[in-house]
Amino acid sequence: MNVYASNPLQQVIRLARGLSAALLLIAAQQAAASGDELQQLMTMSLDQLVDVRVSLASRTEERAFAAPSAVYVITSEDIRRSGVRRLPELLRMVPGMHTGKLDASHWSVSSRNTQSRFSSTMLVMIDGRHIYTPLYGGVRWELQNLPLEDIERIEVIRGPGGTQWGANAVDGVINIITRKSQDTRGVLTWLGAGQGSMRAEAGARIGSGDADRAWRLSGRVFRSGRGEYLPADLSNHEGARNPGDSANDDTDAVHVGLRADWSRSPGAQRTFQANAYDTRVNEERRLVTGIFPNQARAHGINGLFRWQQGGNGNQFRLTLSLASDDYNDDILADSQVLGDVDVQYARTLGRHDLVIGGGYRYYHSKVEISDPAACSFTTPCFGLDPARRTDRTYNALVQDRVRLNPESFLIVGSKFEHNPYTGFEYQPTARFLYLPDEDSTAWVAVTRVVRTPTRIGSDGILDFGSGVTVPVGDPDAPAWVIYAYEGGLRHRFSHGLVVDVNAFLNDYREARNGAESPSAYQADERHGMEILLRAQPLIPWRIEGSYTFHEGQDRTPSGLVRTAPDLPRHTATFKSYLNIRNGWEFDTLLYYTSARQEAGGRTMPAYLRADIRLGKQLSARWNLSIWLNNLLEDVHAEEIEAFKVNTGVPRGAFLKLQYSR
Repeated sequence: MNVYASNPLQQVIRLARGLSAALLLIAAQQAAASGDELQQLMTMSLDQLVDVRVSLASRTEERAFAAPSAVYVITSEDIRRSGVRRLPELLRMVPGMHTGKLDASHWSVSSRNTQSRFSSTMLVMIDGRHIYTPLYGGVRWELQNLPLEDIERIEVIRGPGGTQWGANAVDGVINIITRKSQDTRGVLTWLGAGQGSMRAEAGARIGSGDADRAWRLSGRVFRSGRGEYLPADLSNHEGARNPGDSANDDTDAVHVGLRADWSRSPGAQRTFQANAYDTRVNEERRLVTGIFPNQARAHGINGLFRWQQGGNGNQFRLTLSLASDDYNDDILADSQVLGDVDVQYARTLGRHDLVIGGGYRYYHSKVEISDPAACSFTTPCFGLDPARRTDRTYNALVQDRVRLNPESFLIVGSKFEHNPYTGFEYQPTARFLYLPDEDSTAWVAVTRVVRTPTRIGSDGILDFGSGVTVPVGDPDAPAWVIYAYEGGLRHRFSHGLVVDVNAFLNDYREARNGAESPSAYQADERHGMEILLRAQPLIPWRIEGSYTFHEGQDRTPSGLVRTAPDLPRHTATFKSYLNIRNGWEFDTLLYYTSARQEAGGRTMPAYLRADIRLGKQLSARWNLSIWLNNLLEDVHAEEIEAFKVNTGVPRGAFLKLQYSR
């Protein structure tokens, strides 16, 4: 059987039949168990999920169910029961997110826009510290390897967040929030081994303290598995590699982190974090002269300090963060230092919930060609001019949430920034929120956001050796300006079903010399709908399904309009958590994406991925789980990049043993 030509619909039907039979059999066996016993097995019920509180949408804490944005929360329970061991893989379960593997170590993660390795219109943070790199515009997901056991939740916004978080938060914002030290006291260790996406992993965490002062130290080391070469029509090796052979694209990583939390009073919170990492990543580059192995070595340190005073009605918050990263491969050697100062004050005055703030960002980068002697007229090297650059960005925020009546709210505000590329930028929003009761939410919004130029796009050059260089960047590149129109409905029915529907239309433009026009460089329009359903048919069984429809049009330099490539029109997910008696857990995640056309004319086939986790609480301190991933196909393609040999995702299994006390 040709697995590359298999019918995803037939796979869905076969898998659904098997899972349905298994789930019904297990559910029937649980019917005799007492309700109290089963309730204790479910760590987080559907009602608790509805009441999860977030701060990403409005920069102040609120119920995710009542947020005036397309918000999704990946909880610590989702992380544990997914079985996933790499951070970007968790984002598959988010409606409206497109997650694809380029090879065993690299991902493309995007929301509502073109799928690519560096999604420059999506902002990503860890505890509010930006990991978006201004060099390429995007995130090096292969370097984000903090222990997943330390994550409290991941808040995700699909759509614009520039009013709250600044430039480049155009199509989505992700904030990875780690657990407080008070919640991680004691000892936790784990060991894992497998084949496929992960080969081996070991980690440990130790924490101590009390409710007022606590600290933790955690670490993780792992080696990933390798991908497999794909047929030439699904990759870009042009027949130079044999399909099915193991590829040279694995990762070795070490991460160590320290966190301390303390408070002098209930309203005065202090947090300090420090992290260090060292990572080796293999890949293969596709160049005009052939295919060559490329090994990247990266290491870095980062720290964060947060001081928070007061409550929601009158709160002051100061956040300082600093990160230093070095990334060297066979093409470029770059060093970056990124520092942020963020100040925020929130105050309730009558019917007004005001938020004001400001910030400063320091960015220094040094980028050099790894082997200047290899540059020639036949094989030019890509570099930057100037090689060193320091950028400073200033911002201010003002936002007002006005209570029109007990059920209706108007949120208006704007972020004002000054950056070294395009100067002054503003990002206003107007949102209307309607909350008729605790079980219903309706909202609409209009937002203007911007994506500022990247260092590569501004300063890029081709070096032909002997001092001959040709600029390929545009130092006068304009900002991308996006007008986003969106709205959503949420409702919790009396029998427990929760429905969340969001729709959007994004109009992309460019701003040059103060004038806005349809862009010849970026998507002209994107629109779509995202639907999420949650239910708890039985006390020990929670399920979730989502469907996303995304499409758009691109405007070419000649003015022609065509269907936008690189964007799956249809994606769907299904997630199931089932608690079985005697400490057993059976969890499933299905992820489907439709076929799409790449920019070069190649078609990326549709695929269906199925992951299953089986867990067992052996005792109060020991837990055992096995994660089976990509069960339906031996290997499949998910994403492609012009200058990289993409590889297939193989079938895999990972066994993890965990001890805690």
